[in-house]
Amino acid sequence: MTQRMVWTGLGYCRNWEEQSKESLVHGSKTVVAVQGLSAAMAGGVSAIVTTPLDTIKTRLQVLEGNGNCQPTIGQTVRTLLKEGGWMACYRGLGPRWATMSMSATTMITTYEFLKRLSTKPQEDLSSKSH
Repeated sequence: MTQRMVWTGLGYCRNWEEQSKESLVHGSKTVVAVQGLSAAMAGGVSAIVTTPLDTIKTRLQVLEGNGNCQPTIGQTVRTLLKEGGWMACYRGLGPRWATMSMSATTMITTYEFLKRLSTKPQEDLSSKSH
């Protein structure tokens, strides 16, 4: 989805079906740049969605070794909201966003690079079959 947004934002395609045809025309640097930017965007969105869950999990883990009775998830969320509102659930978002974006970019661009290396050009395949 983010790749579609980037291609459309760059004005290369108006709908997703055209993108696969058009991406073959663009240089590999453009395709890699679009894939890298798309991966960074997807990683950032993932960080925004999952940071509250990670904050709650971390809080539960820290309170676990406290010796007191283990709080429930609901109690932990209520405590976080009392301490700092919804923003308390997003503590550490900046570093998490940066880490997840860089990780996604590295993974996707490496995967796409290796995928291109492992595919054979069409003319090589057709010449061997004759």
